[in-house]
Amino acid sequence: MKQKQTILLLLLAFFGACTIPESVAPPRQGQVLNLFILDTSGSDPWLTLTRNQIAQTIGRDSLFAAIYLAGIVIKENSRAQSPMVIGPIYPGMKPETGNAFHKGKIRIQNRDRRLQFFKSCGQQADSLAHFLLKRPKAGYSDVNGGLELAQTLCEQPSFAQSQIRIILFCDLLQATKDGQPLHSFTFPVNTTIYLIGKARGIDPAKVFQDNTVVELAQFQPEFLQP
Repeated sequence: MKQKQTILLLLLAFFGACTIPESVAPPRQGQVLNLFILDTSGSDPWLTLTRNQIAQTIGRDSLFAAIYLAGIVIKENSRAQSPMVIGPIYPGMKPETGNAFHKGKIRIQNRDRRLQFFKSCGQQADSLAHFLLKRPKAGYSDVNGGLELAQTLCEQPSFAQSQIRIILFCDLLQATKDGQPLHSFTFPVNTTIYLIGKARGIDPAKVFQDNTVVELAQFQPEFLQP
């Protein structure tokens, strides 16, 4: 069993904008899935996710060959929903190959592609933000149902080779009419869980026994591992 790693990052609230560097790093192979899970019970109203943060998250992944976005809301019956999945999004970056002239030409084209990609991030961010944020306040928090739905999504064959990031805005307090306790969950080994808003007394190592968990005081896309 992989050793559990839990990292606590105490962050200052600041907003970093995407910038276009003079030189663009070589594109990566493979794809990334960013799964946003948002508790809509309102138990911690100060925990917020914005449309701009979603757009920044997409923009920071411009070197991947393909990007997927997904959203799940935690509500009274979290299983009674279809997760929103957006993608694949292809940033279109090309490897710099050939002689010095061709490499320079591709580098300039990559900067142009990246600029156009950043401009297009807003449309995807708007769609996911509307799905996650335009929700009535839930009376209960079916955390188990939301995370079970996330397990099913992440285990799809199309994401077997993906880098998976779960951005989880939740206190991890299971609160349903039947009094069901919080379960433990195992995600694919290529998954990192970013946890924002964990309640006191909850041990993430017991909830996510086989995955790396990064605890954040607030969410900032800059702290997602590349």
